[in-house]
Amino acid sequence: MSLSRAIQGDTMNNLPIDWPVVVAIVIGAVILRLLKGRGKAPTKVCGYRLRDALLTQAEIAFFRVLQQAVGDQYAVFTKIRVADVLKPDRRQEKKEWRASLNRITSMHFDFVLCDPASSAIHAVIELNDSSHKDGERSARDAFLREACESAGLRLIEVEARSSYSVAKVREIIMVPARTAERHADAPLAPGDDPAPV
Repeated sequence: MSLSRAIQGDTMNNLPIDWPVVVAIVIGAVILRLLKGRGKAPTKVCGYRLRDALLTQAEIAFFRVLQQAVGDQYAVFTKIRVADVLKPDRRQEKKEWRASLNRITSMHFDFVLCDPASSAIHAVIELNDSSHKDGERSARDAFLREACESAGLRLIEVEARSSYSVAKVREIIMVPARTAERHADAPLAPGDDPAPV
C-alpha cells in the first residue's frame, strides 16, 4: 500500500461523521428532486383521434326541427351524460349505490330539454333508429325507461326518420304526457311542410 493511500485512509477513518448533517443532505436532495419533477410537462397521451362530428346526420336533422319546435321555451342540449341528469338514490346500500352510478356513467341522452333561465330539466329525448331493436340496445332502452320513471323524468322516444314535422314535434314536446313515451308519429304527416334539414 502506498504511503499516500495509507495517509488518506487513516485520515478518512479519523473523520467524525456528523449524522444530522448527512440526514439533512439526503432529505434536501429528495426534496430538490421532487420539486424538479413538478415543473415538467405532463406525459403526452397518444391514441386519440377527433370524431368527424358530434351528431349523426339523423340527429342533426331532428335537432334542427326540435330547436324550431321548442323555440325559446326550452334550451336544447345534446349528448348529455345520463349521470349528469340522474343520480342514484342515496337510500341504497353503498355497494348498490356505486353499482347504480357505474351503470349510468358511460350512457348519454341524445337530447335534454331544460328551462333556459334555471337549467331545470324538463324532459329527455332519445332518437331511436333501427339499431335500438338489437338485444343489447333494447335492454339499454328498457333500463333508461325504468330509470327515468323512477326519477319522475319525462323520457320521450322518437323514431328516427329522414324528415320531421315541426308541428308534430312541438305537439309531442309541449303536451303534458306520461313519464316515458314512444312516438312513431313525429315524421312528416301528409300535407306538412318539411323543416329544412
